[in-house]
Amino acid sequence: MIFCILDEDTCLCSKSICMKLFWKIIKALSLTIITVIITAVVSVHFFQDELIALFSQKVSKVLATDVNIGKVEISLISKFPNASIDLENVVIIESFPDSKDTLLQAQNIYLAFDIFSLVNQNYTIEKCFIENAKASVKVNKIGDENYQIFKEDTTSQSNNENTQLSFGLEEVVFKNINFNYNNAQTNQIYDVYFKEVGTSLSVKNEMVDVDVEGSLGLNKVWIDHSSYVRDKNLKLDIGLIYNTETSEMVIKPSKFWVEKSQFEASGTVSLQETTDINVRFKGHKTNIQSLLALLPYDIYQKLSDFKSKGLVYFNGQVKGKASAIHSPHIYVKFGFENASFMHKETKQEITNANLKGEYTNGKKNSVQTSSLSLKDINGKIKDIPFKGNFLMKNFDKPYLTADLSGVFDVKTLLGLGGLEGVQDAKGNLVAELDLKGYLDDLIDEKRVQKVNLSGAVKAEDVNVVWNKLTVPILDLNGELIVNRNHIAISDLSANVGSSDLKLQGYCHKFISYILSDNEILDIDGKLISNSMNLNELLNLVNEQADSVAIQDEQETYFNLPDDWALKLNCNVGSLEYEQFKGENIIKNLKGGVLLRNQVATLQNVSIDIARGSLGLNGNVDTRDENIFTIDGKLTVDNTEIDRFFFLMNDFDQDFFTHKNIKGEVHGVLDTHLEFSKALDFNSKAFVASIDMTVDNGKILDFQPMIEMGEFMEKKRLSRYLKNKDLSTIDFSQLKNHIQIQHDTIFIPRMEIETSANDFTITGKQTLSGDIDYDVIIPVVNYNKKEKNEQLGIFRDKKTKGFNVYLYLHGSLDDYEIEVRKKETLKSIFFNVEQGIQHVADSDNDSLRNADVGVDIGHDDDEAWIDDSE
Repeated sequence: MIFCILDEDTCLCSKSICMKLFWKIIKALSLTIITVIITAVVSVHFFQDELIALFSQKVSKVLATDVNIGKVEISLISKFPNASIDLENVVIIESFPDSKDTLLQAQNIYLAFDIFSLVNQNYTIEKCFIENAKASVKVNKIGDENYQIFKEDTTSQSNNENTQLSFGLEEVVFKNINFNYNNAQTNQIYDVYFKEVGTSLSVKNEMVDVDVEGSLGLNKVWIDHSSYVRDKNLKLDIGLIYNTETSEMVIKPSKFWVEKSQFEASGTVSLQETTDINVRFKGHKTNIQSLLALLPYDIYQKLSDFKSKGLVYFNGQVKGKASAIHSPHIYVKFGFENASFMHKETKQEITNANLKGEYTNGKKNSVQTSSLSLKDINGKIKDIPFKGNFLMKNFDKPYLTADLSGVFDVKTLLGLGGLEGVQDAKGNLVAELDLKGYLDDLIDEKRVQKVNLSGAVKAEDVNVVWNKLTVPILDLNGELIVNRNHIAISDLSANVGSSDLKLQGYCHKFISYILSDNEILDIDGKLISNSMNLNELLNLVNEQADSVAIQDEQETYFNLPDDWALKLNCNVGSLEYEQFKGENIIKNLKGGVLLRNQVATLQNVSIDIARGSLGLNGNVDTRDENIFTIDGKLTVDNTEIDRFFFLMNDFDQDFFTHKNIKGEVHGVLDTHLEFSKALDFNSKAFVASIDMTVDNGKILDFQPMIEMGEFMEKKRLSRYLKNKDLSTIDFSQLKNHIQIQHDTIFIPRMEIETSANDFTITGKQTLSGDIDYDVIIPVVNYNKKEKNEQLGIFRDKKTKGFNVYLYLHGSLDDYEIEVRKKETLKSIFFNVEQGIQHVADSDNDSLRNADVGVDIGHDDDEAWIDDSE
């Protein structure tokens, strides 16, 4: 039997006696428990109101801020075997003056005490459970704290009071707590979720022993405008011993886990007038991802696309005084061995990677003596090794020493950069770079000579086929030679689609431009190409390859960079662009482009086009905040005008197109154009001066001329035209000076000798399409030429005939042709008077008897001048 001291053979009592003893003990224990429970229940019933009143008095004496409690009751069940004061819907207001914001809002708070206290009515709160709560702890910019909710001298008052309710906390448990700490003075934010964290307290004289164990989640850690750990699971097993007399704290060997990586810490912290720290820490069973998780979040997020493995070590020490004028000494040693880094999407990786790192804040424990050393960096890309080193001293005025050498496979580099959609990539980049000097000197033009930056990056037979490029880049070869702040471009050539490009020159202040916000990139180069397809080059980036569609179209905004100084000389054998292709391709493009201070200047640009030549000088100025202007001089020589019109898209009009004119054009155009930054043309500011000559030309199927012929036929005037069909008009030369200003094209008096007749044209036309032209047609009755050959004297310039004055007005889409009757009649009467006088002065009888009038084809049915006139 279980109650026998010896086995059954040697038992001193019988089995029946043992059984009776057993049941007596059970009955006694049961009676005791029942008595205690009944006593507790009765005590709760009789003393509940008194205990709640004691609690309310205690709260009012201890707290100096408003507290709202939805419900208070005494329970024997909530935290059995302890009794507890159960609080529901507790709201504690923060201590900032006149603030109504909450410091703590808890669904449940349990204050547990020994159940036997209900009998002697002397209650000591030993445990506190806070569940389903939100806490918001703040420190404002002047250092005031919102959690100063206790009255002054509360501790001394409570110790001197003879009270039935006191606090002797031995354990505090947090469960489902959202905790937010915001320190505006130090720019720190901590957003933490306590899943379940227990804190046990043990007080012996002046020693307070605290153990914290549990799990929590770090939602966000924000320190000095940088986001650090985010959305990480933590597990704590930490022990602290605090001496209330000496204000010294001992960190017992403690552990904490970030995800699956374990870290250990131990040491001492003295919290006297000056904080004195001596803490050692190290990583145990850590991996690269867990270390990266401690970096600022934006950096970690960029590196989170990599999968890594390898042995990582991490240890260090913080030792010394910490105050407003003192900083402890910090030393951290870290690294990894035989590690690998693989991009999760592209599967490109670095293998056999090694690194040895050290960080220290130096002898004076300051940023001036701080240094970061990365030694023996090495690894392999496609089994080809690379190596490098990096050292930065004096974080206040950084001095850098670095070197890098190796052969880098282009496909792997693109993959490590996370570039998806690379269909094919080949070739290598060979790098050999060295750097020694102060970072400030590197970005200062006057001191850059003190920096030793040298080396080269060479491209060897690089090919890239990428779905974000509309055409492949093939046979990229060349070298970038680095010399301090400058880069020399040596025979950099490539085939981009159907274009072959070769670039030579210098890029001055390149490093300064990369590292500084106020530096200007100075490029001086030469571009050579046998064949260039500008359509492909301008659309090199395939916008359709992006998986995310652009929802809102951004307004076009044209501006030239203000931090570029470009000087580029071009020599292009043939250039294809839009309609400039086939037999109309641009040939022999030569000239220079200057770009500085948001002004681009074209210098002596010449091309062969439309079987002639074109020269251009001018500039584009974008310095104004709201507009940009174009000023230029265009020279055209021996160019086929129909081809020129076609290549210029008929100047964006369909009234007079390349189908309506032929001939060789020579001319000079000086112009001023003005646009808004959204590319809206300001026609009122448009000024142009055009001197133009067209030789050996034709006007073909020009509708106003055809309608003019029909008008002449209707008015019985077609007999006075050399050629009645005005659908084709030949002329030897058309020459004029055209002026454009105030939104209007002005055409001064222009005389044209054509196969149809001689014309004189003058007038104006607005850029919106309103026309107002006068056309003068000198007429001779060619139908009477054989009949009146003896009147040949009338064919000289003085007596050739009269003039018909026509008036074209309206718009390009809807115009009218009218006869200016008064001017035409005056011309007729003048012609008749001249004829009569000529006959009167003649001695020839045959001339006296001749018809001295000119038949104007008068018909009553189709009179072109009213009889009354």
